[in-house]
Amino acid sequence: MLEADIKKILHGDLRSELDNPSGRVVQGGVGKHTLCRSCNNNTGSWYGPAYVDFVKSLYTLMWRLPDGVPGTLIVPARPVEVLKQILAMFCSAGPPEFAEKNPDLVRFILNRDARVLPDRFRVFMGVYDVQNSRAARSSALTGLLNLDGEKGKIFSEICFPPFNLVLCIDSPPPDKRLFEITWFKNFTFGVEAEVTLHLFRLPVVSHFPADYRSSGQIWNKPTDP
Repeated sequence: MLEADIKKILHGDLRSELDNPSGRVVQGGVGKHTLCRSCNNNTGSWYGPAYVDFVKSLYTLMWRLPDGVPGTLIVPARPVEVLKQILAMFCSAGPPEFAEKNPDLVRFILNRDARVLPDRFRVFMGVYDVQNSRAARSSALTGLLNLDGEKGKIFSEICFPPFNLVLCIDSPPPDKRLFEITWFKNFTFGVEAEVTLHLFRLPVVSHFPADYRSSGQIWNKPTDP
């Protein structure tokens, strides 16, 4: 795994960095011990199988999604378990302080029967565009400011095949093409249902959170057909 130096990227030549990525090589691939044993075991056994089934259901279908417009996918899922697994992933991706400062989120995850998730937490997703992506990303809580008067965005992101996942806190999504799945919280643990998703294929090329530009857009040239 190559850990990019975000400060170097911000003050350097983005095009050069994308052509010849630099950073610290970390042996052993992507992975760290970030959850305690009981949290890891409980969330993994409660929610992991449902999330794996959800991924398998979508994986074969997502290749049929059109470019530039959302595709509608209807798949079976155990929605609340999928949502709680995603939230557990965000707790794992962030520093310990994230969980400490959001005990209501932790309670929702660690009580498998809980269905009350405060409104300030919103979860969104898109499909990771495998064909046009060149990177994977995981970012802790990030702020995105707009100079056009729009409200700033506060979010955490995990981009790794097959999904681009975003957790927003007191914030709208950083990209309007992301589809909200917070409503998965309304289901009961263990209940399976068909869910309808309207998903865009979004490429991941740069190291910047919520940057879903294609290589052609970054280089300011038409995207290859």
